[in-house]
Amino acid sequence: MRSATLLRREFNQLIDSVYGMTVYKKVIEEDSTLDEVYHRLGEVFSAELGLRDYMIYEVDTGKKEMRVGYPLLAGPLLARTPCIATRIF
Repeated sequence: MRSATLLRREFNQLIDSVYGMTVYKKVIEEDSTLDEVYHRLGEVFSAELGLRDYMIYEVDTGKKEMRVGYPLLAGPLLARTPCIATRIF
């Protein structure tokens, strides 16, 4: 009986997670810019996962550039200043 309760609880958590991801996907599809998506992801990382110190980078492998997507460091101009990424491996 106890294992059935545990299984039911885990199944319900899985369904809630899948539903939450579906809703989240629909919400970010309505965002008009990547910056809005990055901001929304940042809010999830902070509120839902409890992360405090992190950065989201947008990487352009064709140009070998990357930029900070979230958090914006000093407004939109600095966030869009590309830095050259190099492989260490």
